[in-house]
Amino acid sequence: MRALLLLALAHAEPSISAITPINNGEVTLQDGALVMAYAVADATDDLRLCTQLTNKRVSFESHTHCVEARAPVTSFKLGGFLPGVWRCRAVLRRGPDPPTLHRGAAPLNGVVSNVEETWFLVEKQRWLADVTGEGPNVTAARRVLELASADETLRKALQDTAIDDMLVVTMANLPHADLALNLAFSAARAGAPLFAFALSDSTYDKLRTHNVACGKLPTLFGSVDGRKDVQSAGFSEIAVLKPVAVVVALRASIQVVWWLDTDVVLLRDLPLSDAAFAIQAGGLHARDYAINEDQFHAEQCTGVFRVTREAEMLLVQSALELATIRDKHPERTWAGDQAASNLVLHERRFREGTNISVEVLDPLEVPGGGLFFDGPLHDDRGPLIRADPVLAHNNFLVGAEKKLQRFRAHGMWYADFVGAFDDALLHRAPLDSCASIEVMGITPEVRSIDDVLFVEGRTVLHLHSTCSLKDRVVAVASLGDRPWVSSLIKRVAAYSIKVDADLLVAGDASQCYTHEEGDNGCAKAFKLIVRTQRLLHASRRRRL
Repeated sequence: MRALLLLALAHAEPSISAITPINNGEVTLQDGALVMAYAVADATDDLRLCTQLTNKRVSFESHTHCVEARAPVTSFKLGGFLPGVWRCRAVLRRGPDPPTLHRGAAPLNGVVSNVEETWFLVEKQRWLADVTGEGPNVTAARRVLELASADETLRKALQDTAIDDMLVVTMANLPHADLALNLAFSAARAGAPLFAFALSDSTYDKLRTHNVACGKLPTLFGSVDGRKDVQSAGFSEIAVLKPVAVVVALRASIQVVWWLDTDVVLLRDLPLSDAAFAIQAGGLHARDYAINEDQFHAEQCTGVFRVTREAEMLLVQSALELATIRDKHPERTWAGDQAASNLVLHERRFREGTNISVEVLDPLEVPGGGLFFDGPLHDDRGPLIRADPVLAHNNFLVGAEKKLQRFRAHGMWYADFVGAFDDALLHRAPLDSCASIEVMGITPEVRSIDDVLFVEGRTVLHLHSTCSLKDRVVAVASLGDRPWVSSLIKRVAAYSIKVDADLLVAGDASQCYTHEEGDNGCAKAFKLIVRTQRLLHASRRRRL
């Protein structure tokens, strides 16, 4: 027994737990500094205790400080704490200290202990003075929210569009109306109820011409129909309205609201979530896989998120936070709804009515534009076997023209295919719809491989639901001249039947290879599934 006990002690893993500051507490600085103390167990002489400190009101970069780890308690004093909410992630590690400043995922190399996370608030009154404001932008944002929330015509339009208490919303000015129409087309094909907030009469008229459910949203100070891209001087004036629009939808008694930027294309049913606020992974992970996302992710992307009524106050404060930045720091043209929302998410434990559950959506299911269109930053494509994207988000590009070019290059700019575009938005199937199968951009070539339609080139296949098909249809794109293409088509065809898909597209497989996670990696690694849909029968849309 003694030998077993000694063996167990020899293999005990180092661990730490915070003593001070207390988690979720308010702290008082001593001569401008803070004493930090940790209980340390099973430490060896070569260990360092490193704390990664972040206050997003100060910077989205984290500051790391390392000291020699000593049992049973390691303590040290740090200065430089500015007012606001601080997150501290402490670990024991071996090897060289990580960079002092780091934006994004904390380095994991050398970590040998648990991650001890604590949150604390420094100088509450000074922080509250930064959080609150009554300048002209804050006043205008409150006015827009009140006017739109009291608009009974807008409220009824939102309720009439929602299905099973779920609604997808977006927002557009005139320069982005075409992107909004592209999103509306994909939403119609995927069976998602979409409502577009129009920021001008001309935008509203254009959307209504194509039968898109929409309503007018007041603006802060007048017309916003000039082109205002991300980080441009006028962008934040539009960005303030994004969380406002979502709150207006929630106040129309809609239980679940999805926000999608206009540069999104829906591919299939949106995912479920138990969180009050679920959001797309962003920041440095948008071209990488999610690894320890809950622990180390730095910031999220507000181009795609899902909320319930519990998240209303968080959204209101995000809008007011950006309005306050516009009032107090007009020179910060980079500030938009994403920066403001990430700041409020960071501070939500200490703000009134915002301490809600938050989920970061899996980047392999809700990928950013970098990962979806360009692939991961590193060479290991194995995790893509788990990819099952529900949408394509054309971000990591600035400018409507660049986004249009990328969509066109991948067969996702649906305005190029007028017949299919109008049919989908008008929720109709044309006469003789089964007489021909319309392939966007490429003429199909039928081959006798298990009744599979093989399409060469990157493309999207559009089928009307009134067509009677013997089997499911599969399009395999850009596979190239490879000896295993025939067997791959069969596997993909079988998979499409298994998941009840009308269409499955296997994307650019030029870098496919057999991976340790499975020899059918290419069959799954590039799958984009469009679920069975009936544009004339909304009742088949999935309950979220």
